[in-house]
Amino acid sequence: MAFLVASSLTVGVLSGTSAPIANSAAVAVGTANAAVAANLLQVSTAVAGAAVADGTSAAAKSLGLTFYNDSVGSTATTVARMASTGVLSLYTGAATGTKALITVSGGTLSGGGVAGGGTLSINTAGAGTPAIAVAGRAATSTGVTSTGILWTPGAAGTYTITLHTGAGLTLANFASTGGTLVTTLTVYVGEAYLTLGDNGAASTDTQGVITTSTALSTTVALGTSTIASTTATGKMFLSGQISGNTSPGLATSAVVVSGGTIASCSTTTNTVTLSTDKTTCSSNGADVSGISFVVRPSAVGTNLVIQGKTTNSSATWATGSQITISVVANSTANVFSASDSFLSTEVSATAATNNVDATYTSAAGVTLIPATTVINGGAGYFGFDVKDSNGVRLVGALIQGTVTGPCVINAAADSAGVVASAVTTTANSYFRIDQATANAPSTCTLTVSVNGATVATRTYTIVGQLASISVRNQSIVPATGVAVNNQLYADAKDSAGNLLDNVTIVPVTAYYNNALTTVSNITTKPGGTAAADSASNVTCSSAGTYKMQLAAVNASVATILSPVFEIVCGGAVVNYTASLDKASYVPGDIAVLTIKATDSKKLTAHDANYLGGLVADGTGTTNPVSISGSNMTAVTAPASTDLFVSGVKTYRFVVGATEGSYNMVVDLPKFNSTTYNQAAQTVAYTIKSSTATVTNAEVLASIVKLIASINKQIRALQKSLRR
Repeated sequence: MAFLVASSLTVGVLSGTSAPIANSAAVAVGTANAAVAANLLQVSTAVAGAAVADGTSAAAKSLGLTFYNDSVGSTATTVARMASTGVLSLYTGAATGTKALITVSGGTLSGGGVAGGGTLSINTAGAGTPAIAVAGRAATSTGVTSTGILWTPGAAGTYTITLHTGAGLTLANFASTGGTLVTTLTVYVGEAYLTLGDNGAASTDTQGVITTSTALSTTVALGTSTIASTTATGKMFLSGQISGNTSPGLATSAVVVSGGTIASCSTTTNTVTLSTDKTTCSSNGADVSGISFVVRPSAVGTNLVIQGKTTNSSATWATGSQITISVVANSTANVFSASDSFLSTEVSATAATNNVDATYTSAAGVTLIPATTVINGGAGYFGFDVKDSNGVRLVGALIQGTVTGPCVINAAADSAGVVASAVTTTANSYFRIDQATANAPSTCTLTVSVNGATVATRTYTIVGQLASISVRNQSIVPATGVAVNNQLYADAKDSAGNLLDNVTIVPVTAYYNNALTTVSNITTKPGGTAAADSASNVTCSSAGTYKMQLAAVNASVATILSPVFEIVCGGAVVNYTASLDKASYVPGDIAVLTIKATDSKKLTAHDANYLGGLVADGTGTTNPVSISGSNMTAVTAPASTDLFVSGVKTYRFVVGATEGSYNMVVDLPKFNSTTYNQAAQTVAYTIKSSTATVTNAEVLASIVKLIASINKQIRALQKSLRR
């Protein structure tokens, strides 16, 4: 077997937590080494005052090892603990392809031996591709059946050691390309790390812990959820406690607490000292089992902080790991908290995962329809995930949904209910709302309560079956003999007037004739914004007015007919007239000009007639529109691309201040011709102030009349006095 040892590219102490162990079991330190196994990296559990490397495992010895879990099978994830001053003796058996590669994330590889022939070489600095910067981190050998080597961490921390095997390994460059990862060994070095026990019932167990960022360990001694950083967090009740231990090791260590007290602490091999204020517990020397402790919080709102220290003296210790736990009142348990719960409408039978009401896309393609709008025969849903202020789901809470209106409800089951109120105690579930009567439009209000208190309301509209068809937005269809798009629109409604999606509406073909030949089917799309949504294309070959009716079949297999309506088909414009809404205006008025267009049959022209430009789209510089009148300013300037609608186009003008009599000239050269006797139109109008203007002559005439009237009255008075 060829053997290769190399460091990973990242050198030094790593921080992190170990993954759960598969196919593993703790091995008592101090017992005989396990037999060499193919494709498996193992740690010598035999310990001595000096480390010994031996590929056969018989004489291999580790120094400072305090815990190891072995693994079975060709792929393994293993964990070891050791003192920062220790040395691990590693060995591996026959490898696939007689080639093997070990990578280490830090520390130094040394010594070593092989069995079955071959040469073992330790790398120098710069070896490998990419280059391994630190000497003593790689070794190669070939043609061996087993190999042993020593690893020295040199400092406290978390390290990863891996084993790759395979014929494709590149021995010269210490590269894992072409190999298969068969063992990952995580090594916790030093005793500054903490492992917290899982919640339990015993007085020495962890109790009342709500959450932690690092998983609690079912078996504290295994340390499969070690806190190996200072950023771990959690939450617990004031009445709770935390049970844990520090990493075993040969160096001294301590546990320091703030925001609480250490209720107990102990070791199995030496003496611990608990400070008077019960905030520090330290060992007195060679501690090979770690410190076991129970810690309790002191007050709500004060964080409980537990630290693992590297020595037993505040003068020399450093913090290797820490967990900060917020403390909450016991009374917050199992009490509904709106800010921590999820309540939302859903489009299927699912619990809520946020507080955002769901939307969906209709069968006809309309997007963002609220989940409270439900198709006929469908169901509405309301999801919930009710929690207390600690983010914990409520236990045993009565979650009730009640509907008012012609609906029924069911709780936590995706089937139609039969009652107007339903209850569940499942904290994360849903309610289903259905029509009480099939095919009937139903608008209902859902009220959701938790333990009798209302927490949410929603109004659902479940549309009924088709009851009516209406036609809207008709255009005058160009009588060209080819289908013209989007000439009329139709809506399908239930008996309550709710618009229905995805209803296929067809023409009653009995109304077809030689002139009106096709009206295309309509698929209703209420809320659609495209020109073709809910639209029909129409073909007519001759100008005129023709009757039509639309039909559709509802859920009860009844044919629903629209009222009979008229389709107007028109020709191209050949004549136009112009008129103003008034003959006389005052300054500041808004004048309305109306231009009416007719075809060669004197019928209303179709709606595809542009006032100027090209026939197809009104663009271009030919046939420019000219509309002008003195003291008239267009609100919107006339353009060649303007269209006649139902044979009419209107423009608005602001009337100026200069009084007088004027003419507005409306010139549409596109339609001017001698064939149809059409020319520009002239419309007369006057502008006159609402307050009359009095001239000097009029004033003088009034004075003369006044004097004559006075003289007449004087003469009459004189005549009367003579009598």
